[in-house]
Amino acid sequence: MANSVLNYSRSLPVSESQPVISEEQATVKIKTEPGFKSKQENLSSTFTIAAAGLGLISDGYQNNLMTMANVVFKNIYGTEYSSTVSTRVSNALLVGAVLGQVFVGLICDRIGRKVALFATTALIVFGATLATAAHASTPAGLFWFLTVARGITGVGVGGEYPAGSTSASEAANERSPKNRGPIFVMVTNFVLSFGGPLAVSVFLIVLCAAGKNHLQTVWRVSFGIGIILPLGVFIVRMRMMSTILYKKGAIKHNVPYGLVVKRYWKSLIGTCCAWFLYDFVTFPNGVFSATIISSVIKDSDIKKTAEWQLLLGAIALPGIFVGAWLCNVIGRKNTLMLGFSGYLVFGLIIGCAYDKITSIVPLFVVFYGLMQSSGNMGPGDMMGLVSVESYPTAIRGTCYGISAALGKVGAAVDMTGVDLADEDAKFMEYLAVNGWQGRVGEDDDAELTVAVETEHQKAKKELKNSDATKLKGPSRNLLEESKIQSYLDRIAETGNTVTLADITRLRPNIHSDPETPEYEEEYNALIDRLCRSFSKKQLYSFVKMLEIEGSRRGSAKRHSAVQIVEDGWNWPSLAKVKARKRDWSEVLSQSFPLDPRQSFLILGKGAPLSLNAEGLRGALKQLEEHITFVKEDIVEEYYGISFEKPFPAELLHRISRLSGAFTETFGEGQIRISYRKSDPRAAFIAKRLLTHVLCDLETVTGSSILVHIPPEAPKSTPVPLAMFPSSYALYPFLSTRSLPWNVNASGAFRARKVAEWIGINPMEDVQKSGGLELGRGQVLDMEGNTADLRQKLFSHLPEPSGSNSRVVSASFGHVLLTPPPSSHASFIPPLQGSWPLSNLSRWIRERHIGRLFTPFLPAPVLQLTPQKQQLLHRLLYEAHPSGNTQQSTHIIEFEMVLPLATIDQNGITELARSNFDSRHEESSIYTTGTTHTRLDHICRIGNQFTVDLMLPDRPMDIRFSVFDSYILPQKLWPTELQKYFEDLSFFFYDGESNASPPNAPVTMFLNNVEYRLRSSVSVRQTQADTHAPQSKISIPAISESILDLEVDDKSTVCKINCHAPSTDEDWRAFLKGCDFMSAMRIPTSGKKFIDADADVAL
Repeated sequence: MANSVLNYSRSLPVSESQPVISEEQATVKIKTEPGFKSKQENLSSTFTIAAAGLGLISDGYQNNLMTMANVVFKNIYGTEYSSTVSTRVSNALLVGAVLGQVFVGLICDRIGRKVALFATTALIVFGATLATAAHASTPAGLFWFLTVARGITGVGVGGEYPAGSTSASEAANERSPKNRGPIFVMVTNFVLSFGGPLAVSVFLIVLCAAGKNHLQTVWRVSFGIGIILPLGVFIVRMRMMSTILYKKGAIKHNVPYGLVVKRYWKSLIGTCCAWFLYDFVTFPNGVFSATIISSVIKDSDIKKTAEWQLLLGAIALPGIFVGAWLCNVIGRKNTLMLGFSGYLVFGLIIGCAYDKITSIVPLFVVFYGLMQSSGNMGPGDMMGLVSVESYPTAIRGTCYGISAALGKVGAAVDMTGVDLADEDAKFMEYLAVNGWQGRVGEDDDAELTVAVETEHQKAKKELKNSDATKLKGPSRNLLEESKIQSYLDRIAETGNTVTLADITRLRPNIHSDPETPEYEEEYNALIDRLCRSFSKKQLYSFVKMLEIEGSRRGSAKRHSAVQIVEDGWNWPSLAKVKARKRDWSEVLSQSFPLDPRQSFLILGKGAPLSLNAEGLRGALKQLEEHITFVKEDIVEEYYGISFEKPFPAELLHRISRLSGAFTETFGEGQIRISYRKSDPRAAFIAKRLLTHVLCDLETVTGSSILVHIPPEAPKSTPVPLAMFPSSYALYPFLSTRSLPWNVNASGAFRARKVAEWIGINPMEDVQKSGGLELGRGQVLDMEGNTADLRQKLFSHLPEPSGSNSRVVSASFGHVLLTPPPSSHASFIPPLQGSWPLSNLSRWIRERHIGRLFTPFLPAPVLQLTPQKQQLLHRLLYEAHPSGNTQQSTHIIEFEMVLPLATIDQNGITELARSNFDSRHEESSIYTTGTTHTRLDHICRIGNQFTVDLMLPDRPMDIRFSVFDSYILPQKLWPTELQKYFEDLSFFFYDGESNASPPNAPVTMFLNNVEYRLRSSVSVRQTQADTHAPQSKISIPAISESILDLEVDDKSTVCKINCHAPSTDEDWRAFLKGCDFMSAMRIPTSGKKFIDADADVAL
């Protein structure tokens, strides 16, 4: 047999001959003594391992960066960031990685590891910089920019796999061949996987710093931090040297790729296919894991999604350490198979029980993390390790890059403890045998040369002996006892005694699907077989042995057999299977009697008292179970009222529809509230609306209503006005928005003057009549008696003391008359025709017509520019003590500045902590708490009296109110109010992002007086100054956009205030502002001050 000798020797000059190869040597000898290594070479292996780890952690960061970026882009751009765009941007990195893995794999073998590492680092920095600065005029352009930038980054990331991994494996082999596997895993797969939690942690830190309103900043800063990581690697990689294995085993010219494919084609096919299948599943699970988690959690909040994603990444890390430990204990192959098995098991658990697991978010994340941890333990750790151990140094980068590009996995073989130089020697021997000749090594001063001389082919291998005779088993002994005979003998010995083994022999291993006809046949055949095989007594004994409950002596034989099959062997009950089939095949009709409470809570408003349903028997059973469940879930509460008059029934129906709780009168002075136990807020809203109605009824009873008649001012008409006395009529009130919920369904009407002459403006001209300021007209009450507005306001309140403050407010809107309730709305007024104002007043008084004041923005305010804005939360509590002879209302008013930013007239953003309104002029009235009470707030208590002034000759009416109050110190607050303020402060500053705000107390007691919640609203308050015609005095107007927090009812209010009008001049100036606001008609166009209701009183 011919001998081939491969010697490593110093190359000679070109003129000198190649070294002589001895033909007498019988084996191939490879000289691989490394010789003496310098201190720099020893340190280089350490720096090489460190450089690989630091480089790959930036790769892991880039790989996982899109996990949260997908959620952010979806939140910012909505439908613009479709699934197609998301997949394109996310996959750009993978496409670039494939290119980088292939081409950089060639570079690191043909040019050098160090050059490849520098090139990949530069590409990552360049691509990450482009992604951070991505900009375009349209979202589509931005995403194409990101796609290109991420693709460039991907080329660098992909190149790090062959360049960094091969360098790390060769350096680890030099440092510690026995621990090469664990070291390689820790500097490759661990840092790659750690990049996931690192990327999410950076995202959370940036999100908390920038806030959810600056998501553009969040994703750009997160992308920008990805530039810093690879920049730091440059310093370490400058200290690198090529590994000894690469210096001695590199082939930079005339690479025999044909021989490589011939020798390693099976390994390449196996590696590519295996890792392709793994990456096909694990990469989408990693990149889109945040998207999956955000679809599972109820409120897809970005911060919560990131927190769950961080937990998921943390759970996946321990598997890496387990795999690193097991790779030397049980081997690479077994560790790989164990990891694949765990990944499969946890994946099946999640898939089979997806609907149940996803309802418990922590459980889903734990199983999801365990699945990824199993993947990291097996294929994640082993595939890269086996790849670098499967190929020689000369082509390690190329083959590893191809494997990573098509699957990033090496051959699934056990390479534990094998020195990488051994594979190099085998590869060189293979080249020598196949006649290849070329240069091997990297040293510039003296290249290592491989000279191959082959004189004969190797002899063919001997054939194995394949004609060995097979041994035959011994022939059967015909005299041996048969199994049947043995069984019969045993029965004869034991008599009638039976054991579980006797009946277990008859138990089938499987049965058909219970829904198929075959199951019934198998079931009946098994029952018949049991009944034929055993007696009644024996079957009963089996039932006792199996410890089946409900067994009794004397039962029928078939009954015992059924118990054994169903309860002992867990076969589905045939009777239940038949009943279920019957339930879903027969159509029946069924009636369900309901009382009003049950009908409302099950079927909603206007539901009947009986429910007739027709359908499949199974569906009717489900409906019956649901109705029974709802009936059992209904609870009742009783709400006491002290109002003497009966509570309006139509308002009870309306409260039921708004709150979702059924309300009805129950005896005298009580309202029964029925609601579902699972929805306690419905009861709170019902109580809140009940108190609101009670406060309205008591306010109407205690307040006064007056009407103003202007004097007859001279008009430029040829006909004397004395011939046409003024008359008034009721006009329907129309609004673009629905009327307040407590208005009767039959409609609302406003008294207006009737124009009886063509060309005559029916509106009052306050410049000529003098208006309320000069008092030339008449102010009458409903009895027709003359009244003084100022005296009417102040006569019901005592003079304020030194600590009390008095504020008179004028709110503008419409005094609406509400006729008796009716089931249908109508534009026809209850009093038809035109009448003198005295007749109209008498009709209101005698018929006890209800009234309601609806606020509306006057025309002058619609044209103003706001000067001060702030957001408030306001609670208003009212009390009407029985011994109150002054007809005033006891008031507790609580206001708090919400912790939101506002923009002042100079465009400066600051915390909304300015004054509440014009009556709060000094900052000393504020109380700023500490720790959990950091909200500016104020609580006033006092008495209020209200007078509604009808102005039928003007576009608007006025509601006057006087409020005598003082600031109530926090230590004297009612206990309920203190608790609510603490809970609300905690909600704003320390509560969870998805927590619900606390409910304001419906009632509270102070000094043995019960206060009811009149309103709980959020207020957007704006102040502006206006000037009346021919007047230099500014009129400060306060406009408020009010949102009722329970019924989502929005309204707008404009008012002007007068602080303690002690002189006639102050009072006249106040009335002058009222004239100006109420007399101007609404312009057809103009700048709007605040979004107002477009209400029209015809």
